[in-house]
Amino acid sequence: MFWKLILIVLTLGGTACGLLVLRQQERDVFATQTVLRREISRLEHDLQAKALRIAELTRPEVLRTYRDESAAVRGVSWKPLPFAPDFRRSAIRPEESEPTSTRESKDAAGAVPTSPPRDFAAAVDSAGDPTLEPDLEPGVDIDRVGS
Repeated sequence: MFWKLILIVLTLGGTACGLLVLRQQERDVFATQTVLRREISRLEHDLQAKALRIAELTRPEVLRTYRDESAAVRGVSWKPLPFAPDFRRSAIRPEESEPTSTRESKDAAGAVPTSPPRDFAAAVDSAGDPTLEPDLEPGVDIDRVGS
């Protein structure tokens, strides 16, 4: 009878200790969740503040002001691109099944048209060429093309 009583007391003590450990672990988890939620909230607030700052800095008026100030202070001369980029065109060209000899198109006179300059230096050098002026619709601001 004595051994049964000892066994019951030890079993109850072990169960109580196990429950205390589980309760402490639960409190630790809640404390960690609270810290993580505060950190997430702080990071979301910082992200929103940075997004607002980026939106303020990328407004066309601010960009024009920066361009004008940097031109005045640093002596930088800004030239617009001599062409309007076409973002609707895919950068990946489809595979062509025609041979290379028939691939070049010719105009009515039979001459192969010249392609525009590929490098930036040539594009900047030819910026004054009136034939390279972009074909923009009326009312389109050249500074806002591509933005």
